Amino acid sequence: RFHIYYVSKNAYNNGNTVANLDIDDTTSYGPETVTIKPSLTASGTYRYYVHDYTNKYYTSSNALSKSGAKVVVYKGSTQIATYEVPAKSGTLWHVFDIVNGSIKKVNTMSYASSQSAIG
Repeated sequence: RFHIYYVSKNAYNNGNTVANLDIDDTTSYGPETVTIKPSLTASGTYRYYVHDYTNKYYTSSNALSKSGAKVVVYKGSTQIATYEVPAKSGTLWHVFDIVNGSIKKVNTMSYASSQSAIG
């Protein structure tokens, strides 16, 4: 399990960086970028979430859905997918999974107040 965010921008496996938060905009509306190393996604299931940390304790928040957030996925320099936040309440957006190297759209909203409640 890997969790990257503004305090911990890199994820490691056996001393190797497997994912990192390249750009983290904490003062406005992004963009933010994350890089996942190809060897990481060769096998297994990896889940990609966006967490509304600011409103994490509000169980009726719809701020994330109203934010206009989107996730654009690239493989190298080629754009392969775009996901827009659903128009539903929630503080946790489960955007997609990478299953054995293939992206599977999830696009659901739920609530999470802590890192341990994610994934």
